[in-house]
Amino acid sequence: MVDIHCHLLPGFSDAPESMSEALALARQISTSGVHSAIAVAHFDSRVYEPSAEEIKRRAALLCNSLSEEKISLSLTWAAEIALSDAEAMTPDELRAYSIGGLGRHVLVEAPEQMAISDIQQALFRIRLRGVRTILTHPERIVAFRRDPRAIAESVWCGVLVQVSAGSLLGHDGKLAKQTVEAMVRGGHVHFVGSEPSNCGGRYHCLKSAGRALRALVGKAGVRRLLESNPKVLLSPDSRNTIRPARPRKKLFGLF
Repeated sequence: MVDIHCHLLPGFSDAPESMSEALALARQISTSGVHSAIAVAHFDSRVYEPSAEEIKRRAALLCNSLSEEKISLSLTWAAEIALSDAEAMTPDELRAYSIGGLGRHVLVEAPEQMAISDIQQALFRIRLRGVRTILTHPERIVAFRRDPRAIAESVWCGVLVQVSAGSLLGHDGKLAKQTVEAMVRGGHVHFVGSEPSNCGGRYHCLKSAGRALRALVGKAGVRRLLESNPKVLLSPDSRNTIRPARPRKKLFGLF
């Protein structure tokens, strides 16, 4: 499995405070069946503005430590950019903060109280700058909780969607779980991230999330969300396609 949203870089917001804590979390992730992860650092100009070079440097340090500790976890890096900041960035800045610095995909976080129309317009403007956006955990956004189907318009316009394993497993409340399930059933989800952090939360195991997903999208859908789609993000080959998982077909309405 590939975990595309993991706050693992020590010293950044929502991440372990020390290298030893980061390694302990990395070991837990690895033993759960994850072979590759994207270590994510928040970028929000109201609070923290790490440079792309600093994120990359800390990721390299963690990679070296993983190797020394013989923890089998392949690591790349990215920023999770606040939507207003992403909208204000130049194309070169967006590419610099993209996943692995490959210049193709950026993780974007929208405010929980923002109107859907404003989110959609901002994402469209970012798309015009030549990068593809991945909207992180939209199930936390109040407007999407009221109408999960509204995510469809963004997906049709090329936005990719990543939901949280914690929401899928019910750890973020009943409403978040219902919202994620509706988005998955609608065929509008492309990735699931564990989003483990040091903020009093548990590690939301992707393997457990996969079991929950299987009832919604079947084995093939689980592989798409946890393996094949994430691998496209890590590959330098831009010809590969990312598709949402489709809901399981019911047989004669009996199941």
